[in-house]
Amino acid sequence: MRRLIRRAITTAKTIGLHDEFFAPLVAQLSVIYAEAYPETATRGADVLAILLREERAFRRTLEGGLRALRRFEGTAERSLPNS
Repeated sequence: MRRLIRRAITTAKTIGLHDEFFAPLVAQLSVIYAEAYPETATRGADVLAILLREERAFRRTLEGGLRALRRFEGTAERSLPNS
């Protein structure tokens, strides 16, 4: 599940969605699957809290990794001999 969440966050960033986007999804899924999964109505807030925490933590990790990659790219470009 965590891999799926992280892939969704990465894809969202790639297509330009920089805001948290799980809240509307959880609300809609709770409505859609309420009959099949009645606990979605009672546990929706818990699921949302966990998703938001995971999304925020992964966005911080992703941003940190991207910053490190940009620094590395700059360092690598400066250290390459001129052709």
